[in-house]
Amino acid sequence: MVDIRLHFQSISGEKPQYRHHFLQLERYGDEKQKAKQEAENCVRSEVLEIVEFNEPTEALFDVLTSENQWDYLTKGGKKSAAALSASGGPRRGMPGSGERSAQLPERGGEDVAFSKEQEEMLIDKIREAGKEIDGKIKVENQARELVEQRLKELRSELGHEASAQATQQASGERVRRR
Repeated sequence: MVDIRLHFQSISGEKPQYRHHFLQLERYGDEKQKAKQEAENCVRSEVLEIVEFNEPTEALFDVLTSENQWDYLTKGGKKSAAALSASGGPRRGMPGSGERSAQLPERGGEDVAFSKEQEEMLIDKIREAGKEIDGKIKVENQARELVEQRLKELRSELGHEASAQATQQASGERVRRR
């Protein structure tokens, strides 16, 4: 077994991947296969492995799906083309220099799906919704306290046995309603 580490070009933003591969150096198979390997002076043992990219960066996705994806081999690997959007500006995740960055841009635009400005707006909406929920919880707690207070009053008026019977009847009614 041979341990293999696959490194991708830095423009891809992908981490190296590790693979294990069985290296076959001696002739193998039946006598016919061994004779063919002897005649060709070549032992060939091939295994197909598929490398999957889970959520690739935009630059890598563009390179992998473009019709001219192998052009970088003959053109000296121009990185700046992959970093530019259709309008010629830097892509999302690419600051003005075109270098890859994990930072969100400050403001959104037509080629920018997410920005710090949009992130702040979403955080504000979440905070407002949290305040609204806190208000509803407060109202429900007040209603619960009123019901508990009324239950205490009924227990003191009717006695413990009568309140237990009323509670049992009420819970039975809830079960039947479901």
